[in-house]
Amino acid sequence: MEEGIAILDLHSNTYFSLDPVGASVWRAIEASPSTLDDLARGIAGEYDVTPEVCRPDIAGLLDDMMQHGLVRTA
Repeated sequence: MEEGIAILDLHSNTYFSLDPVGASVWRAIEASPSTLDDLARGIAGEYDVTPEVCRPDIAGLLDDMMQHGLVRTA
């Protein structure tokens, strides 16, 4: 998937597709539990964007993932 990733939720048999930025967020979450600010700083360091610009998009992605049961808050 051209640097993105696909996730299959075996409980619901639902397939999720993440673009490269979403894949970076997913890998960061897999590596270590992270706060939204941690994720925004990491994405900002990887891509040409400031943490303030990417934070709302990451928050939206995390909300969507939580609604589908892919991630949860600690």
